Amino acid sequence: TLNVGGTTTTAAVLGITDNLLSHAATGTTLALNTTSLVGAGSGVVSAGTIADENGTIEVVNLTNTGVSSFTLSSAEVGTLAIGGAGSVTMPVNTTSLAGLTSLSIGGAVSFNDGSLSSTGTLTNGLGSFGSALTISNTTSGNVTASINGSKQAYTGGAGNDTIVLTADATKAIVGGAGTDELVLNSAVTYTAVNTGRNVSGFETLGLVTGGAYALDVAQLFSNTFTTLNVRGLDTSSTVSNLAQNASINFQNGTSSGTVLTVNYADKSGATDNVTVTIGSATNTEAKAVAGLQVQDANYAGIGTLNIVSNNLTQSSLTAVGATSNNTAGQNAITTLSDVGLTNLNV
Repeated sequence: TLNVGGTTTTAAVLGITDNLLSHAATGTTLALNTTSLVGAGSGVVSAGTIADENGTIEVVNLTNTGVSSFTLSSAEVGTLAIGGAGSVTMPVNTTSLAGLTSLSIGGAVSFNDGSLSSTGTLTNGLGSFGSALTISNTTSGNVTASINGSKQAYTGGAGNDTIVLTADATKAIVGGAGTDELVLNSAVTYTAVNTGRNVSGFETLGLVTGGAYALDVAQLFSNTFTTLNVRGLDTSSTVSNLAQNASINFQNGTSSGTVLTVNYADKSGATDNVTVTIGSATNTEAKAVAGLQVQDANYAGIGTLNIVSNNLTQSSLTAVGATSNNTAGQNAITTLSDVGLTNLNV
């Protein structure tokens, strides 16, 4: 049993070794109890590394309390069980845990595999293991992870899951009981025959940086998306056939010159009512949206737009049509295109 907690640095390494010339037989189980193990730095994972230096540990039973963020490094660990409560942010990929074949997440813990940054960029996570890894989720907490839908099945738990789908899904990917988000990669082609049939139970559709989207939401027909969540966008993109009156949330701003065009599935734009939110409720940074165009299936504009600007450090939204982005530290929409706009509520 190893109990570890407190604040450390990114470069810190806690090495685990049997200190013998002839190492113990494989099959060793480590009970790892973490309590608010966090880093003094910043980033998705900032609290250093717990390393199996001799490669003699095959099973890790991790029980967490509080908010923890660290790296577990081992070439030998094949089974990882994460439980307890609070939250664990830990990169789980073929670099940190090359031999992992079984992951279970239970109790009330929230888990983040480090594949999705707060600014909307992607890196390797659970999906990097492909068919070599089986995943079980019974936690009541929230799970954020990447899943390779062509090789891995996934069923969400009771919490709010955020799943980055790294391939066109031929396996069953189910969101679960919470309010779940499906994040798509602009570099992947998702088809109705695969992802449309096999991915279900998601209420939010997520976009990230990394290229242009040309998404037809009708291809994802096993889901009802009530929110489009822009975690980041660096290339002009189009989302078509979004459900009538589905909200648009800019969790982060967009790159300069980038326009997001949202075409709704219905043909009653004049009477539609859409809410556009900039920043989360706890946001303290200026978010700049370069361009947004909204319209119905007949290319008629949306009658009523509600703009919600969240920025705890500023009290105003830069005027639509402003020539510069957030120069005063305010949230901004530089260009808003809605040819049918009759009511604008800010």
